[in-house]
Amino acid sequence: MADNKLPVVAVHGVGSGKNKDRAGFSKELSTNVHAVERPVIRIGPYENVKNASEADPKDGILWQEALWESVNDLTPEALEAFAKKQFPLSPVAWFLTLIDIVSDVPLYLGANGGEIRRVVKEVILKHPNCVLVGHSLGSVISADILREEQQTDNFSKMPVSAFITIGSPLNLLKMRNPMDKPFPFVWDNFYYPKDPIAVNGDLIKSEFPGVRNHTLSAGETFAVSHTSYWSSTVLASAVYSMSCGGGGMESYEIV
Repeated sequence: MADNKLPVVAVHGVGSGKNKDRAGFSKELSTNVHAVERPVIRIGPYENVKNASEADPKDGILWQEALWESVNDLTPEALEAFAKKQFPLSPVAWFLTLIDIVSDVPLYLGANGGEIRRVVKEVILKHPNCVLVGHSLGSVISADILREEQQTDNFSKMPVSAFITIGSPLNLLKMRNPMDKPFPFVWDNFYYPKDPIAVNGDLIKSEFPGVRNHTLSAGETFAVSHTSYWSSTVLASAVYSMSCGGGGMESYEIV
């Protein structure tokens, strides 16, 4: 499996501006993967390589960001849908609500969710057998897409080799459709203990069957923990391992 170079698709979380403003969000992680002797070729509309056809996969991992920021327009319908959502009355939950009500969460939970999933899924479809990496709200978007695919044809049309979630609020936001069985590939969830967005840390295994939780170094402070995942060498090693082999849960080990 060592000669395989499975592509990587990265999905960002909340932000502002348009796609061009979000482009490059995963650059530090891809640089770190490159540093562990796994060459990375970044592709996409805001990269030097414009599309996959211009790059030879034999030269390294094809790495594309699924940019969805331009989909979001703040609408009354989205805010109304968000207001109806039921959240636990914990300080962390209210902190998350306060941040995201003026950002992307209400837009995803409301009228724009379907279009956001369509845009992200389109990128995934371009990279069969990809390693899918979702950060923050991007982990929720990715999980919803994967669950939808699992319910329809179990990934025969959209094969994915591995799923990584980082700084995920899935314990709070849940999936659109609850899971009743694991995905047919490894799912590893990473979080910093002080990350306020990764509510309760470990994803609940009864609600997300098959997930494997991993706690990263506790050294990151409350203020920067949620944005520090992209610089983690542990995550770089995980992505590197998955890009080498992907495959089932039994075959994967963090290096």
